[in-house]
Amino acid sequence: MANSKKSFLERLVKAIKNPRLVIPWIVTKTTIGFNYARVLIYKSMGSMRLVLGRNIAFYQRTYITGLGSIKIGDKCIFGVPSGGGFRSSDCEIQARYENSKIFLGRNIASNNGLVIIATDSITIGDDCLFGRNLQISDCDGHGLEPAKRRLCRGLSSPVVIGKNVWFGNNVTVLKGTIIGDNCVVGAGSILTGKHFPPNVIIAGNPAKIIKELPVNDTFQ
Repeated sequence: MANSKKSFLERLVKAIKNPRLVIPWIVTKTTIGFNYARVLIYKSMGSMRLVLGRNIAFYQRTYITGLGSIKIGDKCIFGVPSGGGFRSSDCEIQARYENSKIFLGRNIASNNGLVIIATDSITIGDDCLFGRNLQISDCDGHGLEPAKRRLCRGLSSPVVIGKNVWFGNNVTVLKGTIIGDNCVVGAGSILTGKHFPPNVIIAGNPAKIIKELPVNDTFQ
């Protein structure tokens, strides 16, 4: 303990004598502080379980909400200042109930306006690219029958997205959708609970496979 205090005092004296040595440290800490100030975490009731990896960048204001479990892997990026809608939208990641789970892999890059809402579970693999205004939900939100629309949350089914999937702008992914590795999802597509194999291009409303990708050109 005495040695650590002495070491701290020695560094402090050195910094006072030569302030230039401490400037890089101050800049680094300030940058990190402003970066994470864009994250607003709400634990309104119960206890959210949140795990954040290393080197995550929140460039757009991001709300992390709900009562469930959320894990975000290393080197993920949320928001792009030059991506359109940067100042007029936010990102939100919500594990709504205590048993709800969201898992985001490593090295995911998201444009502005991302919304992920899980009542059951949403799993997204490494290296995915999200276009602007991507919305992913694993439940209906309301019952289908007219008399039940305000009485229940409707049906839910897990969403699973593989690795290196690229989503264009304004895509909606609904409950029960499963997407294999390396797929491309065209702008404006609505995915309605189908299972899509790896290495295909998906587009339309409702979305369908429109082309296969060469397997030897896919990301490993």
